[in-house]
Amino acid sequence: LEYARILAQDRDLTLRDIILLDKIQKKKEQSLSPEEIKYLRKYGLVEGRKGNLYLSKQVAKKTGQKARYSKVSGFNKDYYLDLILKAIEEHGYLNRQDIDELLWEKLPDNLRDDQKKNKVMNLIRLLRTQKKIENGGSTRKPKWRLC
Repeated sequence: LEYARILAQDRDLTLRDIILLDKIQKKKEQSLSPEEIKYLRKYGLVEGRKGNLYLSKQVAKKTGQKARYSKVSGFNKDYYLDLILKAIEEHGYLNRQDIDELLWEKLPDNLRDDQKKNKVMNLIRLLRTQKKIENGGSTRKPKWRLC
């Protein structure tokens, strides 16, 4: 109810907007129709993919949820890549467990563990294809180091 009151103070939002955003806030996205989701996206009120929608940056600012927005939306891909490269530079090499440990808590909160694993794998693959890192270990136990 308090959340709805905060949203109601924004004169730009309609009652429909407030009701739909309240459902997103309460993680009841499945009760929204595809048309309602399309409507929320059109007006920049939500972000994310179906099944993992979250309030947009503009709504997060208005409702005082800036930190939550950053935790859910995650950071720019370059941020994660820089973290990996700097850690490898500091330590000489990192194995997959090290990289997981480095990034896990920084990845978006709305990702499941399997999605986080895939995200890390994709980041490593990107660095490898860009010839920034190489595997100095084996296939089963890679040791990622700078090229």
